[in-house]
Amino acid sequence: MRVVLDANVFISGRWGQSVAFSSLRKSALRVGLKVAIPLVVWDELLNKFDQEWSQLQNEYDRLRQSSILPVGTSLSPLPLSAEAARSGFETRLKAIAGDVAAELIPYPSIPHADLAQREMRGRAPLHAKKSGYRDALIWYSVLDLLKRGDGAIGFVTENKHDFCGDGGLHPDLRDDLRTLGRGGDDIQIYRSLQDLVAERVTPVLEHLKGVQQQLQEGTFQGLDIGALLVDVDGLLSGRVVDPRDIGLPWDLYPLSINLGEEVVRLQIEDVRRFPDGDLLIVANADVECVFDFRWGEDIAEELDPELREQVYVNGPSASLDLTLYVGLVVSYSPAKKAVNAADIVDLRRPWEVPARG
Repeated sequence: MRVVLDANVFISGRWGQSVAFSSLRKSALRVGLKVAIPLVVWDELLNKFDQEWSQLQNEYDRLRQSSILPVGTSLSPLPLSAEAARSGFETRLKAIAGDVAAELIPYPSIPHADLAQREMRGRAPLHAKKSGYRDALIWYSVLDLLKRGDGAIGFVTENKHDFCGDGGLHPDLRDDLRTLGRGGDDIQIYRSLQDLVAERVTPVLEHLKGVQQQLQEGTFQGLDIGALLVDVDGLLSGRVVDPRDIGLPWDLYPLSINLGEEVVRLQIEDVRRFPDGDLLIVANADVECVFDFRWGEDIAEELDPELREQVYVNGPSASLDLTLYVGLVVSYSPAKKAVNAADIVDLRRPWEVPARG
């Protein structure tokens, strides 16, 4: 299968440093995944980096000039120029592309008239009230790859609004496939890189049932999965969540978890071994989390009555303890006895999770 990566997959994957990216880099060639990156995605990533670096530079410059610094204190300029930072970032992208032997798909040669007509008709991924120009170029890049006749394509994107519909591709995009004489299954949508890894990589890795049992019982030397989630240095501490996902009003956005306080249930779902000896661990847990947020009548009126009774109010501030279901993937090196990477891939209220079999 050829796999096309959207820009948002890199961004949400910590610019290629997530467990899912690590898994892809270790295994793509071995399991027959041929990765392709549209050139428009490559350029979008570089542009996004430039924007974020410029923002970082501006914030740092403001701090250097701030009166909040103690008298006589000065901060040196950032030790890295924008050009050097960009070069380092592009080197990282090239390393990822090299590990998976990725192909860069050229910009599509779609006529401007076709793009204009698509936008005027409001057909995904272009919309009359929303700029989707780059999304359209990505989609036509995918179609160009499909026309080459190299088999089915997996398209990994987190842009659910423009590319996805019920059960797969957006209906407008399915129409495009029919126009080309292709079936709707010729392009399979993956809504995260983790979904692709779970379906295409994990099943072919060696299953370590004994290690899975040790991790579940807490007898595995060198790694405590529950400890990764709690306390001030845990993965949950400081994590920003959508308030609506946990029953709180949107007015509280951005809402961050102050602390992952206690793991009340832990399930080690799977443990696999990569050819280089590193482990891929999939787990889920129910964790008591502490939220701190502003308080006011507007918030009180929108809160569910049951939640409102659990809120501790201290003047203009409030705190709330909630138990959340947390999905977790971990890359672990037994040789180094160290976690390579760990990512939260699911976060919601426990009763919203399908019954566990």
